[in-house]
Amino acid sequence: MPANSSTSDVRRPPSLGAACARLAVVVVVAYPIVALIGEQLVKKPVWETAGLAAILCWLSATLALVLFHHFRQVGNAAAGTLSGTLVRLGIPLVVGIVAINSSEKLRDGRFFEIVLVFYFITLVADTVLTLALARGEATGGRASSGKEGGPHG
Repeated sequence: MPANSSTSDVRRPPSLGAACARLAVVVVVAYPIVALIGEQLVKKPVWETAGLAAILCWLSATLALVLFHHFRQVGNAAAGTLSGTLVRLGIPLVVGIVAINSSEKLRDGRFFEIVLVFYFITLVADTVLTLALARGEATGGRASSGKEGGPHG
């Protein structure tokens, strides 16, 4: 009986959709804060630049979550972790370098620096959400096997 009460008290891990939505909420909350601080540091409006950086990092972190979830489902968590890391780091890095080399406005708006800020924000959020998804897979597998082997199954 204590085992049943402890499993019901544990918070359920998020689904992939909920994890992606939570990541979006983190980016939406961070956007005005980063833009306001960026304006103070750069001494010019950086709202558009911060918006582009936020979208870029949100997309790459969301794709990393999806890749991790997919590879975890097929039984290869290591590939999910590595592909997620590559996508999460590679996309903002490549787009940031190309953008500052091709647009003076983005270079003057400190686009690459703002991408780095959003990269670290989404990295922390994505890591926490990835761990929650992994915990869900681990506990989900044990919970279902426990139910099948129970006295009612």
